[in-house]
Amino acid sequence: MTRAMHGEKISNTLLTIPLSNDTVGRRIQDIANDIKDQLIDRVRKSGRFSLQIDECTDVSGDAQLLAFVRYSYEGKMHEDMLFCSSMEGTCTGRDIFNKLSSNIQKEGLRWESCVSVCTDGAGAMQGARKGLRACVLEVAPHVKFLHCMIYREALAGRCLEPELRDVLQTSVKIVNFIKSRPLQSRLFATLCHEMGSDHEALLFHTEVRWLSHGKVLTRLFELREEVRIFLSDCSSPLADYLTDPKWVASLAYLASILDKLNSLNLSLQGPNTNVLTLSDKVTGFKRKLERWAVSLLESFNKYFPDDDTPEKYDWICQPFTASTAHHLSSELQDALLDLSSDRTLQTAFSACTLEEFWLSVATEYAALSKAATDTYLLEVGNHLYKILFVSICLQGASSVSQTLDIPQETQIHPPREEDEAERALEAQHREADEAAQTLVLLNATSSGEVLAPAG
Repeated sequence: MTRAMHGEKISNTLLTIPLSNDTVGRRIQDIANDIKDQLIDRVRKSGRFSLQIDECTDVSGDAQLLAFVRYSYEGKMHEDMLFCSSMEGTCTGRDIFNKLSSNIQKEGLRWESCVSVCTDGAGAMQGARKGLRACVLEVAPHVKFLHCMIYREALAGRCLEPELRDVLQTSVKIVNFIKSRPLQSRLFATLCHEMGSDHEALLFHTEVRWLSHGKVLTRLFELREEVRIFLSDCSSPLADYLTDPKWVASLAYLASILDKLNSLNLSLQGPNTNVLTLSDKVTGFKRKLERWAVSLLESFNKYFPDDDTPEKYDWICQPFTASTAHHLSSELQDALLDLSSDRTLQTAFSACTLEEFWLSVATEYAALSKAATDTYLLEVGNHLYKILFVSICLQGASSVSQTLDIPQETQIHPPREEDEAERALEAQHREADEAAQTLVLLNATSSGEVLAPAG
């Protein structure tokens, strides 16, 4: 209107006037509300959904309850954040249920439409008497409770043989000896530079950061000769371990095993995962453990029992050739025989994804499609909350590093007073670098459809 009434010059001048903080904040809130309304509308139209729940403490010490929802929309499966709500007071199973149930009811959703809930293995979540599981089953007995596969893999990978655990503990002591003082770290970096090493620093190990085991041991093995020379110059008895061929061989073996565990853990993460693909990956890894480490195989069998084998999902992956569907009801088996005899559907099956295929046959084979899509709705991975916490805490480098379990200087000796100032300065530079790496990781891992504001 200004351009029509007063011309281009005055119109461009008005465009340079910045909006007030209240106006910007109001527009952001309106966009957020519109996106949320679209999400709730999608979930309602899908008819069924599954939840992914996690409760964590942020950098300010506040407990946050995160909920993600998986649903079908326009022939595809989608995952989006449902809400992030602060927990006041205690965080028992009943408290978590009350907060979760109130948010679900506020959005007009029903527990009757919930297919499954995926959580970690904490007692407040999985408790059979007072946990979230018990509270949910009181109001929705049909809901399936699943233990996140990523957490189960991390727990199974901790069960090492006593000899290998001693190797891990000794390796941590070696790393702490060098990394516990800034002066030691600088001298070691100088030695590595003079020797033309590929790396000039060791990595820290922390129990709460699952992938640190393999990275720490791999780096230590690569720099074993430099570490041995440095420890010998410092007259440390730890140098004797690096001169023992048996101990070095155990270090190489353990580093290789943990590297494989890291690769499995990373493969279980990411968008668009489902129980079918993750079960196949775990089953393949268990078969390889028969050759690598029997003790780890026993641990994996404990957390991934045989009743979780992917063969029972063959009728979903290969509906036209599968022969193992005896666990289905008689009605579903008859429907599967009818579907497998349909040559037109067989042609369509090869031209789309499994999820799209089973959603497309919902009209003709409603019961069979529901059974298949309910399987795809099962949440088995709990990785999305980490991405969300990055978004919450991207206000400073220190917030990012603490939120994403970026390795801090844990399991080390207390610094001397004269080293504290220098140590703090180095920590600031390190956190800034890690924050930049975290941003790259966030951009690489957060994929999927992004809801756009209407209009």
